[in-house]
Amino acid sequence: MPVPASGTQPLFSEGTQGNTLPKRELEPAYAYLNSSARAPFANVRHVLNAWYERSPEFQTRQWYKRFVSRSDTEHVGALFELFCKALLEAHGWATEHESESGGVRRTRPEFIVKSGTTEFVFECTTSWGGTRRVQQEKRIQQVLDFVSRIPINDHYLTIEVVRVGAPTSMSGLRDTVFRSVASCAANPSLTEPGWLPWEAEGWVIRVFATQSPGLASTVGRTIINYVGPGTWDDSPVHLWQSLKGKASRYELQDRPYVVAVAFNAESGSAEGHHRALVDALFGSRRWLVGPGSGDIEEVREPDGFWRRHKRVSAVLLASHLHAHTIVSDESPVRLYHNPWASVPLPESLWQGDQVILRSDQQLLEVRPGRRMRELFNLPEGWPFWDQDNVE
Repeated sequence: MPVPASGTQPLFSEGTQGNTLPKRELEPAYAYLNSSARAPFANVRHVLNAWYERSPEFQTRQWYKRFVSRSDTEHVGALFELFCKALLEAHGWATEHESESGGVRRTRPEFIVKSGTTEFVFECTTSWGGTRRVQQEKRIQQVLDFVSRIPINDHYLTIEVVRVGAPTSMSGLRDTVFRSVASCAANPSLTEPGWLPWEAEGWVIRVFATQSPGLASTVGRTIINYVGPGTWDDSPVHLWQSLKGKASRYELQDRPYVVAVAFNAESGSAEGHHRALVDALFGSRRWLVGPGSGDIEEVREPDGFWRRHKRVSAVLLASHLHAHTIVSDESPVRLYHNPWASVPLPESLWQGDQVILRSDQQLLEVRPGRRMRELFNLPEGWPFWDQDNVE
């Protein structure tokens, strides 16, 4: 798509969508969103276009080029900025976006936010879990894309990646998939997974086929239920590093400072990402065993981000952020308050979910707020997956 000279062009090429197939693993997020004729994605495009049209600060060649990029890293970074702007305005707050000149960003925060007599600084960033994790997750996506192209009728596959290995030929994996399907066909009443392993060049993958008559003709590809290795142990480290890069960047002039992070490491659940953020903010955990009694007590090391960076008043975390998950209840957006902040953010300002250390400083309290769908004034069920016309 050509990059516009001004911000008058919509974000998407409306009227040219004809793709009713599911997104493939290696397909760029924007390319699929722009081409999909499926009803939920059309609904998402409509909302994003509305946000964009009322945000002239984003109508620049630089931001637009990032949003339509074939790099998911660039696309999600631009999407998150647009999401945050819409979220702040959904609270009824006025926002002033940092200026850009000649394609070069000045050293100013993303937004200055004004709510009545309160003014605070708001900055956005994204984290993909570090270079090594990004590389390994890309190799996982290559495996899943390879398997999804194997012609299989009347079955779907469960693929569990136990360990990620080096780039290698996957012909042996194809054979394992066919053996799993044959095993399922020979034992159609099998209810317990009959996992078949595939190991090569450090990879450890398990495959299990399940019968589903007519499935291949319905979606035009092999459907995969993917089971990953879970949240990686280094998640708190990468979140800590992402926050550190923003902690001391700006002159705050005694105003609260909020850093918003989109954590898009593919492996791990949304709740796993939030637990990782708690470890990054409040310190890594260790367990003490009482002498004699054997009682176990969980304590935190004094290595948490909060204790070293009191200028940051709160951190907003969005997990697995994509255009079609911006209001998903499965990907909660939560604001974590710094109990040791030099200038705290008033708790009464935030209308969404927030996490606060209780006054006894012994327990974190999650205070439910308004759902993202309510804040954005979107109807229940949006983007209406029940209307999905996938083929």
